Amino acid sequence: TLFWFLMISISWGEAGVLDDLRGPPSSLVPSTNNEQALKVYSNDQLANLRKSIADVVHELVMGVKQTPNFRRALLQDIAGLCCFFGQKQTAEFLLPILPAFLNDRDEQLRTVFYGQIAYVCFFIGERNVEEFIAPLIVQALSDITEGVIVNTLDCLTALCKSGYFRKRLLLMMIQNAFLLLCYPSECVRRSAVSFIAASSESLGAIDSYVFLAPIIRPFLRRQPASLSSESALLSCLKSPVSRQGYY
Repeated sequence: TLFWFLMISISWGEAGVLDDLRGPPSSLVPSTNNEQALKVYSNDQLANLRKSIADVVHELVMGVKQTPNFRRALLQDIAGLCCFFGQKQTAEFLLPILPAFLNDRDEQLRTVFYGQIAYVCFFIGERNVEEFIAPLIVQALSDITEGVIVNTLDCLTALCKSGYFRKRLLLMMIQNAFLLLCYPSECVRRSAVSFIAASSESLGAIDSYVFLAPIIRPFLRRQPASLSSESALLSCLKSPVSRQGYY
């Protein structure tokens, strides 16, 4: 709310609305100087507000009074926090504290984390995604909670469709995810298929045939018409293995 009011005041100031409300100017200072002063003041106010919110977030995530409920509540609106902090401060402040969310053994917290982490990725850039987020994603693909696996696969699909994975990293993710095509849960298999289809679309027909097809061939009853078609892949999948057989 404070951020919203600050942004409104900035936009009003830039439009001259506040000057109109105050009546005729009593100063002979040029308007360009007023605009520059307003911009400096607004930037200072925003920096102070961001620092105050950062202190609160850090306490809720890392402080002695933190709880899974606090952390889940923060994650539910992580996209809003990223918008508030901007790209630079999201990378400098939010990114380093993300692993703390996973130190808790709470299954719901991990599920929410991987359901929301894609929003952070859109703010921190490809390099940070590869260096900091990719290892967390690989770790989650072998989680014992199905909700975590599904959300992780959906995150991979979203990042793949957005072009956040270079070829080398995408192939690494495929290597870590392809076994989920035979997972006992249908929800997990469908999400795995969505990721494989998005990967094929990203790789293109030739690279899909060279790199992707040999990996997933053991899980298919026949060759699908298109590796980038979810429906085609689903229709060609072999039956899943049992839970005992998978683990």
